[in-house]
Amino acid sequence: MENILNIYHAILEILHKVKETFYIWFPDNKRKQIWRGHRFEKYIVDLFDFNNSEFSLIDWTSDIDFVEFNVTVERNLDPDLLIKHNKSNKLFAIECKFRSWITVDNGKEGVEWARQDQINRYLKYGKDNNINVYVALGIGDYPAFPRELYLIPIENAKYPNLYLYSIKDFKRKEKELIKFVNGSLK
Repeated sequence: MENILNIYHAILEILHKVKETFYIWFPDNKRKQIWRGHRFEKYIVDLFDFNNSEFSLIDWTSDIDFVEFNVTVERNLDPDLLIKHNKSNKLFAIECKFRSWITVDNGKEGVEWARQDQINRYLKYGKDNNINVYVALGIGDYPAFPRELYLIPIENAKYPNLYLYSIKDFKRKEKELIKFVNGSLK
């Protein structure tokens, strides 16, 4: 009888592990979106020269919201990255957004990058913490290799839809390291 009970528990354990790994092999849209976001965040982190001690990565949100349990982690509502320029001790927050598509509205190309409540939250975060907040916006097919990359001060990204002509001054070379120039990230 004890052997049967051990086999039963072993089968339950295997089924539990299969259930846990199911979403790795067959992710739903929410998990795919989270995965793409993480890949793009990693891409942005790699554009900072942390090895040369110019910058320090202070915080990186986990984005773990426990989808299955319907729990929101408050910290994940803040921008994704908190970075310090070591020489000046200046802090910067960066919200990373990757989009695979460009929309066309009245003949103008644009990107819907966030909801208005998110934008308001990022603006409030910058004001409350007295730090500059940036939007790192990547556009393309693969988050680790965006076709276009923008580093936009949040004050220039106050609306959910950003027209590409209005953010052209913030476009940057995709592989160029992010620099600290005159108190700002470039």
